[in-house]
Amino acid sequence: MDDEKMIILHEELLKHYELFGCDGLRPSEIDPVKAMASELLQLREQTRWVPVSERLPEYTDEYNVTCQVSTPSGCFITVRTYRFVRCEGREPTWTIPNDIMESATITHWRPLPAPPAQEVE
Repeated sequence: MDDEKMIILHEELLKHYELFGCDGLRPSEIDPVKAMASELLQLREQTRWVPVSERLPEYTDEYNVTCQVSTPSGCFITVRTYRFVRCEGREPTWTIPNDIMESATITHWRPLPAPPAQEVE
């Protein structure tokens, strides 16, 4: 089963769990369903776009960011990868490439996805 179908099945399972709890499940199914629902909620939280108004990243690292970019020819919203830096004694900041022709305002961020697993042949 491919990842997309698995995600859809997990989403359906979570919806059922949120609506009905464990009603209608056999006792042997309850713990696995609770574990899958918990895992899905955790994954959803880890991959969601976090507004910068809500909080900033906890660690110095690279992050995907959504930013509003202004240039002489207009404005647009884009997704980029920028570095967030936390240094003791300094305000946390995003490292944004210095381009004289544009300014970027970061609105949301999320961790970079994990690289694909290497397939063993």
